[in-house]
Amino acid sequence: MNRLVGKILAPLTLIGALAATPVAAQGTSVSASVGGFGGAEKAMQDIYGPMWKFRGTIDFELSKSFRLEGGVSYMSKDGNPYTVGNVTGAKSNISFIQGEALAIYTSSGSFATGRFGAGVVYTSITENLSGNFGGQSASAAGSVSGPGLVGLVGAELALGDKLSICSDLMFTYIPFQASDGSTVNLGGTSIDIGARIKF
Repeated sequence: MNRLVGKILAPLTLIGALAATPVAAQGTSVSASVGGFGGAEKAMQDIYGPMWKFRGTIDFELSKSFRLEGGVSYMSKDGNPYTVGNVTGAKSNISFIQGEALAIYTSSGSFATGRFGAGVVYTSITENLSGNFGGQSASAAGSVSGPGLVGLVGAELALGDKLSICSDLMFTYIPFQASDGSTVNLGGTSIDIGARIKF
């Protein structure tokens, strides 16, 4: 636990140091993107497969090379849970809503700008299950929430002074303790593409 807390506090310390840096803000931008998400755990992959992901962000440029980025991501999908014993007609749905805070380093090239970031996330996951148990219809719902870590690599292509196209590859690690005491990762990998507008 102490190790995880240390990993979470490290990006926050970096964000705080950047925020305290006495440089003039270069501007603010917002973005909207859509992409695909794949869960890290095999059980999640088997039941839900890849999911559509929707993400919105706001960026604060602290200098030419550094930004602070806040984002919200949403995913939801119906799944096909395992059928065991006297359970038939099983259905499930899972939804994620995730808040993100990242420190982003940018490097301008001749064609596009590279983006490299790390930070923290806080994720809320809800799962609904239903089916026929021994001939009786029943349903159940559960939810978990907690912090995790996020890493990002991406590229941004300017279409003008205010508009750009951006694409990000994101990795999230969201640890939860399973009923058997093991730790499972409810995060995964996603790739997004969208547009960014600068003010």
